[in-house]
Amino acid sequence: MPISTDFATALKTALATENAATAVKAMHLNGRLKEKLPEVDRLFEVPERTDFHPEGNSGEHTLLTMKGAE
Repeated sequence: MPISTDFATALKTALATENAATAVKAMHLNGRLKEKLPEVDRLFEVPERTDFHPEGNSGEHTLLTMKGAE
């Protein structure tokens, strides 16, 4: 399913801000990420070894990486 223009614009805008990770987390929590980018949303279901990644899953790890790049 193609991504709608409104979602693509919202995502592009969110990723260009200093709070990109917060915006992506909000999209995950409100279901828009699962609806529009299920592959990315599924990262929150992929467990990480907590001795290396205490955040616990790949989605949270990705958000931390995004925050580090801000």
